[in-house]
Amino acid sequence: MISLPAVRGVILPIRGIELLHIEEDGDTVLVRLKYSGRGEVNKAKFFLNHFVEVEIPKTFPQDLPVTYEIGEKQIRNYHHINPDKKGSFCLGTEFDIRKHLGIRNDLKRYFYLIADYITLYLYFDSYGNVPLKERSHGEQGIFEAYQDFLKIKDIHQIIYLLSLVPVSNIHRNLPCPCGSGKKMKKCHYYPLQQLNKSTNKKKQIYKDIEILKYLLR
Repeated sequence: MISLPAVRGVILPIRGIELLHIEEDGDTVLVRLKYSGRGEVNKAKFFLNHFVEVEIPKTFPQDLPVTYEIGEKQIRNYHHINPDKKGSFCLGTEFDIRKHLGIRNDLKRYFYLIADYITLYLYFDSYGNVPLKERSHGEQGIFEAYQDFLKIKDIHQIIYLLSLVPVSNIHRNLPCPCGSGKKMKKCHYYPLQQLNKSTNKKKQIYKDIEILKYLLR
């Protein structure tokens, strides 16, 4: 759970972000921000001058925030805007975002992620492409996120590996299900063990396993 004072305390020390407004709206802490720092990607430098609104559920980190641009829209014709009424930012899959937040579910990292998103858009607007590997949208993007994390391509192996979470010492000397011929302790044991440390990541995995199973239909 997170409160309005806690959100304010996270935002105020961050350079390049101005807190314009903060209020409680039911089960949400609503913040309006101005991003005015500098961003850099692929050696290209940009100046950020964007206004956004962030809806932060009080149940964070169990539930993730939603961000969208307010005022005069500067982010237009971009394929990483969600097709909802407010045009929320597609910052990555929920699994990607939770990885970015780290073990401690650091809300400050979420605000940095918004800055990265704006910087990537400015690069796209200038050069017509994004200099990073992009995710597909929807279920396919979730599949790609786990392909990158586990470094395997087969969806059946991914589902089976994820179903082992939480892994324990009894898995260490078993053959790794990825088919590498190695014991798990020398293959996928430690990546999976990272997921043991966060209840929210584990819940996310269980949810995503069902989505991955849907792709097999």
